[in-house]
Amino acid sequence: MSDTKSYIIATADEMSSFDFSQLPFTSAKNVRWNMAGTKAIIKYYGDQPSFFAGKTVYTYAEVIAMLTEVNPNNEWVYTDPDNELWDNWKG
Repeated sequence: MSDTKSYIIATADEMSSFDFSQLPFTSAKNVRWNMAGTKAIIKYYGDQPSFFAGKTVYTYAEVIAMLTEVNPNNEWVYTDPDNELWDNWKG
C-alpha cells in the first residue's frame, strides 16, 4: 500500500456503502464529521477505493485549509469551547 494520503468528503447517507476494512478507520464513528453531522472527511492511502468513484479528491494541504479557515461559516470547526463536542475537535 502506498503512503500517499488522499481525502474525500462524503455525506452521512453514503457511509453505509463504504468498506471500512479498506480504510484506516474501523467505522464511520472514527472519521472527521462536520458540526452538523451531515458530512465527513475520510482519509485513504494509495489508490482510490472503487466505492469513492466520482468523489472529489483532496490533498492534505487542502483539508488542512478547510479545517483551519477563519470564517464564521466554517462547518468543520467547533469554535465554542463550551460545546460538548469541543474536546473531539480541538486537535
